[in-house]
Amino acid sequence: MTANRAAGACPIMVGLALVVALSSCGSRTHPATDSAVAGSTDALAPGSELATKVRAREQDILAALPLARRVPRIIRSSDGRHVFEFEGYFSGRELVCVKALPPPQGDTTSVDQYFFERGRLLSFEHEMRSRGGTDGVPELAVHALFSPGGATLDFEMRVNGEPHPLPPPEREALLRMTRRMAKEAYDEVQNHPNG
Repeated sequence: MTANRAAGACPIMVGLALVVALSSCGSRTHPATDSAVAGSTDALAPGSELATKVRAREQDILAALPLARRVPRIIRSSDGRHVFEFEGYFSGRELVCVKALPPPQGDTTSVDQYFFERGRLLSFEHEMRSRGGTDGVPELAVHALFSPGGATLDFEMRVNGEPHPLPPPEREALLRMTRRMAKEAYDEVQNHPNG
């Protein structure tokens, strides 16, 4: 990820907050359909056998992270004001997780974790906290599971610990952004496997 691309990550996080704000206000914008979701809530299959397998694989990767080879990567924005931190986790030669730590926005911090299997996005987790807190329920939590073909199997958003349904157009926009960010994070760590 170049410094210019890294500088674009801040607006991406702002975009995530905007999607949440728009959905809570009842906005009905209609971006282009996400083909991986097929533009339908019917495409989600949180209780399917495949979703259960993906969820189990995600938990296996998460449990093994303390044993994985951790590769830190720091990128500075072109103006030098923002620092973007990534941590890649390798199981053998395979990159299985990228943790992205965007620069704090005031007293708000966030952490994104992307889990991969054989180079494909397996799942995504985002947590945002305010007032410097690291314990308890995050103000915003997003979790998604993806099939090997890229279709969304499950999507959940929680605001202050409570489920927060997201209308399909906003959910699809968020998932498109998530896939793009996951690819950039994966490529950045893969291109610099030693930090």
